[in-house]
Amino acid sequence: MAGQLSRRRFLTLVGLGGAAALGGALGPLSSAKAGAPGVFDLGDVTVSYAGTFYYFLPVVVAKERGFFEEEGVRVGELVPSFGGAGTIQNFSDRGMLVAEVLTPAALTAIAFDGLDARVVAAGVSSLGSLGWVVRPDSLAFTLQDLRGQSLGYTRAGSISQAALQLVLEGAPGISPEDVEAVETGGVREGFEKLRAGEIDAAAALEPLTSTGAADLRLVFFARSFVPSYAQTVWIARRDFLEAFLPDETHPLARFLRARKRAVEFIVQNPEEAALTLIKYLFLPLEPAVALLSLGEEGVFAGTYYSGGRLSGPALVRVERGMQRSALIARDRLLPLEDVVDQRVLPAAGEEAINIPPRLELAAGARAEARITVEAAEPYVHVQNFGPGAVAVRFDARIEELPPLPRAVKIPAPPGELLVEVEALSEGAKVRVF
Repeated sequence: MAGQLSRRRFLTLVGLGGAAALGGALGPLSSAKAGAPGVFDLGDVTVSYAGTFYYFLPVVVAKERGFFEEEGVRVGELVPSFGGAGTIQNFSDRGMLVAEVLTPAALTAIAFDGLDARVVAAGVSSLGSLGWVVRPDSLAFTLQDLRGQSLGYTRAGSISQAALQLVLEGAPGISPEDVEAVETGGVREGFEKLRAGEIDAAAALEPLTSTGAADLRLVFFARSFVPSYAQTVWIARRDFLEAFLPDETHPLARFLRARKRAVEFIVQNPEEAALTLIKYLFLPLEPAVALLSLGEEGVFAGTYYSGGRLSGPALVRVERGMQRSALIARDRLLPLEDVVDQRVLPAAGEEAINIPPRLELAAGARAEARITVEAAEPYVHVQNFGPGAVAVRFDARIEELPPLPRAVKIPAPPGELLVEVEALSEGAKVRVF
């Protein structure tokens, strides 16, 4: 691509016309139903960091390939948003029906800030290319080699801060206390601090790794230690969600089916996907670099974009990351069962999962939790956040967890599983997934 893509040019490319990009809110739900017979006009859609990072690619592929129209929905402008809060602001102020949002922002807005919406599907369920780089003369070649050194993350409350904490908690031979975590202000700013010797390792992710870190060396990917993480989710206005249920032709199901088709197209057609990507990026990127960059994210391996199906472990890791980055208290459990609504997923061709329950039990009390054990992560995970000890039973196995902070993972067969939790002392606060 010859030059950097402007925001106005981005909106022109992805929209039905330039003027709508500067328009106001969508208005009442009824006004969004106008369109050709049998086609639901979904209006504008916003995606976090569209044009900057790669979350948006399935939407533009579905739009360019005509998948939305074939499924019976019309999508207007794809409006770029910067950061989770900016996406929520666009979604709310412009009266949008759906949005793809950084998961911590979505959970916070719905659970605590009164946003009348629900999480309806997964967007990106991997940490992708997020990793840490060092100077070429560094003696660090593994994560454990970074003990006693300073590691940069972008900003307080960011995914890079949460991921760094989760990596350090989950990796063998190192802990969060073994390193100094330093806020750098951004990915590029981290690269500069690293080159200046102010930190020993910096957070990096595509496309900035490929375009701005050729002189630096990758030490580890976060995904090597955090196998799934819900980076983004799709949210929908609650009145929109309720208006068409339980109709299997729900416009949201049609939208998600089209997006899932785009995800499958991207995996099967890497070169075309790379060419589509570079048309919409704000940064200039050569086709070969775009292809490599998408591969680094895990896009072509099918591990980056979700077809829509949610993941219990991926959601709970977001909750843990929010606790570790002080977005919520360390013993606070999010009301996932109230925030998530999966009723359209089966009509969109995806299975609903059992949302990981939060259990707060008095001494001697018992509770049952039905969970979905993922084939990619065949374990029962139990985290005890409270001061009370608990016992966990399933398939004739018993595991006892002492008080906070304790976490275990127990091998288990994929599929639905019924787990019993008993509080052995007062103050048990447990998440099972």
